[in-house]
Amino acid sequence: MKKHLAILITILAVLTVSFLFSQETQREAAKLPEGYGDAKWGTSMDEVKSAIIGKITYTDDERIIITKDEHIEYRYGFFYKDPQKIAAEAPNNEPNNNPNNEETPDKILYYVSVRFPYLPVDEVRTKLEAEYGAVTIDNVSKNKGAIGWLGEKTLALIYVNEYENKQYVAKVTYVSTDIIKQVNDYENSVFNKTEIETIRRLAP
Repeated sequence: MKKHLAILITILAVLTVSFLFSQETQREAAKLPEGYGDAKWGTSMDEVKSAIIGKITYTDDERIIITKDEHIEYRYGFFYKDPQKIAAEAPNNEPNNNPNNEETPDKILYYVSVRFPYLPVDEVRTKLEAEYGAVTIDNVSKNKGAIGWLGEKTLALIYVNEYENKQYVAKVTYVSTDIIKQVNDYENSVFNKTEIETIRRLAP
């Protein structure tokens, strides 16, 4: 059940990012790093383990590593192609071309989500604007939504929530703009149209 929930969360994130790309304003690309900290996009899970921030609190060895450093939690997300899903979706139910279950060249880093106790939006936005420049995505409405910086290889998003009629943020997510497209294509290939539409309706 936990694995299915993780997959659903990943799909919702992909759909949200795809929507926000469509909201991008015509501005100069932000200057963002190609990864987060010492962990670069496309790096294998084993390599990322030597570049993480904080102490590992959970990993499923396929899609996610969760670490914690005092009050900050880091979620390192990986693009993983499930061999069983790929085999099930093969044309004419062709047998698995990888009968020995050899590891495919995936489990590569494509996002990092940084979570922390609620902070005022202006405080977080000002800090990120100092690093990345002017905001390139802003779809906040009625104190909810997302604000983002789109660079050549990285998209950074802060998610805005409302508390007592004020805007707060408790999460910043960094996403590879190249690998997220591969994830989107993969999810579309293993879920049918009805499932995709259902997932879209679940998206906030």
